Amino acid sequence: MVFIMNRFVKILAVILTLALLCSLFASCKKEPVAVSLSSLSLGSADSFYEEYNKSFAAYWLNLKGEKFVAQQADDYQSNTADVLTLALEPDADKLLKSITDGGAALELPNKGVPFTTTAVFLVRSGNPKKISDWDSLAKAGRELITANPKSSSEARCFFLAAWGYAEKNYSGGEIKSTEFLKAIYVNAAVLYADSRSAAFAFINEQRGDVLLTTESAAYLALKEHPDEYEIVVPSMSIAIQPQVAILNAKSNGKEELAKAYLEYLYSTEAQQLAGLNYYRPYNPEILALFDQYFDLNMPLLDISDFGGWAQAEEKFFADGRIFDEIYMVGTDANTDTSSTDETSDAPASSETPVTSEPET
Repeated sequence: MVFIMNRFVKILAVILTLALLCSLFASCKKEPVAVSLSSLSLGSADSFYEEYNKSFAAYWLNLKGEKFVAQQADDYQSNTADVLTLALEPDADKLLKSITDGGAALELPNKGVPFTTTAVFLVRSGNPKKISDWDSLAKAGRELITANPKSSSEARCFFLAAWGYAEKNYSGGEIKSTEFLKAIYVNAAVLYADSRSAAFAFINEQRGDVLLTTESAAYLALKEHPDEYEIVVPSMSIAIQPQVAILNAKSNGKEELAKAYLEYLYSTEAQQLAGLNYYRPYNPEILALFDQYFDLNMPLLDISDFGGWAQAEEKFFADGRIFDEIYMVGTDANTDTSSTDETSDAPASSETPVTSEPET
């Protein structure tokens, strides 16, 4: 009996010792080191980046054993943000030129454009005004809601898409194209500071008959307001190409993390997330998986069709050029200068004003 008791005590002692060692090991186990990255977005990809940041965090933890923390910079923090995660080329170039140390466009696929979107029309359920193509916007009795190309790079894309349609479908050169654009913009009694403000007017304030917007924003509107709206896809449109770039990551000592963060946008998982959030993935094989959302046969113009951004801006949007001639002559030039912030992808809620950023 004594032998059995002694044996039991020894076994119990071993168990208690192992339990103590396990407890000590658990208490000594360190939490992963946290690393953060501040991103600046001049467009509406909040829902995508919310999911993307979770995916990248898992990837980075597995790769480096570090806990990734995403931080969102305000638009006025471009001098401190590590990376730029969404901006059309003119706005991206301005930001990169303002960075005195470390700003760089990485050698990424597709010139730093991981996904695209395009211009479409959002109409009310049943399409009561029978909007079908760009020429529908030029007919009398259609109230157009859109942003101002003078203040929004995205709205410049809309303008160029309509111009391209006119050039393809009407003879008469620039004179006829100018007349066609005048007919469209005369139906826009107000031009909004940005696409976010225009969407707020159309959706929340129920103004207008048709909203000129992006494919990605239009699908979000359908998702958030089911059975209230329809998307009309025109016969041709334009590729809207938001870029990514490194801003201050090098000077902030985060260059390796920033490069990995932007490069991961081209991974299979990230490209699939882009499609699920209604952006057209750069990867053609993954893009093909989302043909239920996107008309992949629709002809898309490219900014290169207009000689690049510098040439397009000088010809169409510089002071006194074609757009000023169109809108100042064709309308009373009523421009709404308020903004509901294009930096969030929710179609309609008031936020901090901005001036010329794209809601992609």
